[in-house]
Amino acid sequence: MQESQLSDGLALQAKTFLQKTTFFSGWTDEEISEIMQHTQFIEFEDGSVIFTPEENGSRVYLLLNGTVEVLSPDKRTVLAEFVAGELFGEIALLTGQP
Repeated sequence: MQESQLSDGLALQAKTFLQKTTFFSGWTDEEISEIMQHTQFIEFEDGSVIFTPEENGSRVYLLLNGTVEVLSPDKRTVLAEFVAGELFGEIALLTGQP
């Protein structure tokens, strides 16, 4: 995992992706820009574990490139797959639900 600054190109790509998601689609440019001020750009190596079921979720991820697989507890079955432009992670942070 490597944290770095979001380049102007990736920031524009992220903003565009956010505006296309169901949750953020009705937000204004100003509101999306505010969200962008509180984002981190993290690059993960292929095969990295981003989080496990035992961890308390504290982030929402917007996938800019690549894919993410959610695996069964035995790590043999792919339960879900996310692709560029999709949100995943602790969506309860956005919805206010437990």
